[in-house]
Amino acid sequence: MARPLRIEYPGAFYHVTSRGNERRTVFQSNRDREKYLSYLESAHERYGAVIHVYCLMGNHYHLLLETPRANLSKILHYINGAYTTYFNIKRSRSGHLFQGRFKGILVDKDEYCKELSRYVHLNPVRAGMVKAPLEYPWSSYRYFVDRGHKGQGSGRNMRQGGERQGGAEVSRPLRIEYPGAFYHVTSRGNERKEIFRGPEGYGRKTRKRK
Repeated sequence: MARPLRIEYPGAFYHVTSRGNERRTVFQSNRDREKYLSYLESAHERYGAVIHVYCLMGNHYHLLLETPRANLSKILHYINGAYTTYFNIKRSRSGHLFQGRFKGILVDKDEYCKELSRYVHLNPVRAGMVKAPLEYPWSSYRYFVDRGHKGQGSGRNMRQGGERQGGAEVSRPLRIEYPGAFYHVTSRGNERKEIFRGPEGYGRKTRKRK
């Protein structure tokens, strides 16, 4: 049966997932995860990919990805291909690393992106790996919650959608919400500040009120 055609157009948003062949682990070390993130970074430089959200699990990954140049297939062919080559050389293996084609679901950026961000960032919590998303170092969650955080995989020079400040485009913080979360909310002048407390009382994000 013929494979369905990819719908690609400038400015499209996609929820992208790719799973290890036979559900095997594709990220076996922190070095593997760092290497994969470096390919996300170079995908922006080569193809203009805008990575809004990411989460690296053991045998798969999630991306919320924007394609200003309508080139989703080229972007994922590069990312998965480059990472597979790295992985195979490092472990003296050959063959496919990922299972079949990547899964790319076209999403409405206004209606679905916030909910998708919650879903992606809560993956490690649902898997029982951590108690709260802030504890997981291999997702974009910490970057959005705490701009000053320099943990694993955060603060990389990947292009992320947002607004312009001082002539440069910076990422717009996402509202982080999940059952049982705690916030300290204050408002002064034209600035609204939300301190995300979580179960252990840490994390911060600030956004200007429209």
